[in-house]
Amino acid sequence: MSVGSLGRASASASSRGVAFWALVTAAVLLPLAAIVLSVLNVLQATEVDRLAAGQEAIVAQLERRVAAAGGPTSTAIDASAIYVPGATPALAKAALQRLLTDAVEATGGRLIEAQDVEAPGQAQDLVDDRVRLRVTFDTRNGPLLELLRRIETGLPLLTVERLEIRRLDAAADADPDDPTLRVGVVINGPGRFVAG
Repeated sequence: MSVGSLGRASASASSRGVAFWALVTAAVLLPLAAIVLSVLNVLQATEVDRLAAGQEAIVAQLERRVAAAGGPTSTAIDASAIYVPGATPALAKAALQRLLTDAVEATGGRLIEAQDVEAPGQAQDLVDDRVRLRVTFDTRNGPLLELLRRIETGLPLLTVERLEIRRLDAAADADPDDPTLRVGVVINGPGRFVAG
């Protein structure tokens, strides 16, 4: 036997030994890792069940408190307030006009006109059960911001579709830092119409 063949035999035996121990280690560690993961999953599932039971108890307690206080229950939700009132498109437009006129006057604006607006390219009544109205008024910066806040955050749900603002005659303004503005705004809101 030569030295070279002895080295190859030794290397081959060494690599077989490493492979054997790697296989033994994997055979022991993989099942052990699977057992540890299973135990962790069971512990996590137990914790989730405990938290869910706690949440159910809290919800039941809150429902009892609401019932004892005489408040509304969760089954009696009335979503009709989001719609512009009116059984027909014409009645809804009139209600929207009244609502916008009141809002302009409440914020100190001066109403110039309110007019019906058709949806782009189609007759308003046939489009999407949305009521559109164009209002033109004079106001100042602060009241305009308050009006837009009322429109966007109040009920019924109204959306500013288009807003045009221009400054009126600057020479006639008493306060050049807060000029009088001519505002044209198109507002739309959802209607819920009775089929007729």
